[in-house]
Amino acid sequence: MKKEHNSINNLIRKQLIGSITSEEKEELNAWLNERPENREAYERLMESTDFSERYQRYEQFDDEAAWQKFRKTYFGNRRTWMKHLLRVAAILAIVIGTTLIYTHKTKPELPQLTAAVEVAMKKSMDNGKNMAQLTAPNGRTITVSSDTALQNSIDEINSEDDMDELYSVSTQVAKEFWITLDDGTKVHLNYNTRLKYPLKFTGKDRTVYLDGEAFFNVAKDESRPFRVVTDHGVIRQYGTSFNVNTTEKPNVTQVVLVEGSVGLSSVAGKERMLVPGEKGEMTADEGEISVEKVDIAVFTSWNEGKYKFNDCDMQTLMSVLEHWYGKHIVFSNNELRKVKFTGSIDRYRDFDDVMQGIKFASGIQIEAVGNTIYIK
Repeated sequence: MKKEHNSINNLIRKQLIGSITSEEKEELNAWLNERPENREAYERLMESTDFSERYQRYEQFDDEAAWQKFRKTYFGNRRTWMKHLLRVAAILAIVIGTTLIYTHKTKPELPQLTAAVEVAMKKSMDNGKNMAQLTAPNGRTITVSSDTALQNSIDEINSEDDMDELYSVSTQVAKEFWITLDDGTKVHLNYNTRLKYPLKFTGKDRTVYLDGEAFFNVAKDESRPFRVVTDHGVIRQYGTSFNVNTTEKPNVTQVVLVEGSVGLSSVAGKERMLVPGEKGEMTADEGEISVEKVDIAVFTSWNEGKYKFNDCDMQTLMSVLEHWYGKHIVFSNNELRKVKFTGSIDRYRDFDDVMQGIKFASGIQIEAVGNTIYIK
């Protein structure tokens, strides 16, 4: 029997709601590559955030019925659908927006994780690394191994009185955790990190509290800025993704901006803006903020399952691996701590394999005795 091909309408529908398969994606790409006009019309449609978001809401009520009505009204037959395609976003803003305005609040623009992060999340789960402790305002603590398990645990233990109270999620040595906040913001906690946050962001801003290291993919919401509070100051985002570390240097909060814009406000109160590719550091004692250009991969590659080191001394390198693998590192002399290392390490590789790679790259001797690693 001859295989029935998907209509372009159906392929675009599946792309909008995230259910398109790899085979269907190839079919859609083939159509896009046939004519420049096809791709231009498609890209103009997909760039409309309102179109995608509003149609997803519309589709939730009655999947097939909603699509058939949508298609009949706005696309018509296949020969005329491209003409209507460019008008859909504006039409939907009226048709669907009028229907849902009283039942849906405006939602932030949700962040999308990269393919590398998705792979890292799977590896973390497979290796038993994705684990944290959830602590409720009443002090009850539950160990969770996924964002879904965390949300289910919250549903079991929270009450309406807790909605404005701060919950905390914390990781231990050799563990990490991904969490999705109320607004859709995604936070990746590194080892030895604690994040405090409310179940619902009900005020004029969205504020969380961090001790440790975390990567933030913030949901864009112009009406409510997102703030990360540390012991050394406040990071205020303006639609962005960034890394925050309060432990690498004593008494310093370090912020590396990947995209968007953030403002750093130290205890002195003055705000300093960062642009992508910059690292800002602020201290509590002096209230000063320093800014410099950096290779952001050195500071953020852990979020995608790798460690990247550039002319890094062995002391720093081993300190990172010590916490990530739960080992105890002993140097036979101080000179070994100064040996430089440049390269990258798969965060989910077996520890012995990683040590063999470092031995080969640096020429130093490494010996493991139980949980203690001797550098000599």
